Formats: sequence, C-alpha cells, structure tokens
Amino acid sequence: MFSQKGLQRHPVNEWNEREVHRWLKQKGLTKLWRHFRDNKVDGKVLLQTTNQYLGEYLLQGLYKELLSYSIQLIQPLNIIQLSLKSNTAKLYRS
Repeated sequence: MFSQKGLQRHPVNEWNEREVHRWLKQKGLTKLWRHFRDNKVDGKVLLQTTNQYLGEYLLQGLYKELLSYSIQLIQPLNIIQLSLKSNTAKLYRS
C-alpha cells in the first residue's frame, strides 16, 4: 500500500485520475498531467507505465516543442531572406 500526505490510504492500483494528478503534483511532475489526463491514466495504468513509454512520450513532446519553435521562426526568417534578396537585387540594378 502506498500513501502520501493528501492521498487516500488505499493501494495505487485503486487510484482514480484525480489521485494520480495529486501524486504527479507532489512529485513536481505536473507537466506530465495533461498527457496522463488525455490518456485516462488511473492507478492501474500508472503501475503499468514503463521507462520506454515515458521516453517515447518525452521524445514526442520534445518534437512538438521543436516543431512549434520552428514554425514560429520560419516567418521572420523568410522576411529576412526576402529582404536580403531584395537588397541584393537593388545593388545589381544600380
């Protein structure tokens, strides 16, 4: 039986999603909560979670974050590149 302050005193495999959230919060892992919530992770599922699963999840999250940054960077980068091309073209016309 696993119990911590604020969590009900019953086995982890009986935890509901809210109790899993509380546990993640106590461990400083609230960033994982959205994914756990979306996948309806309760105590039973939590106990079946493996390092490989978490690694895959973290890689997916990193990929999404990098993709988000690249999307935010593309437009300003395109503007700079177009500006440089325009200035280069002006120099050749002069």
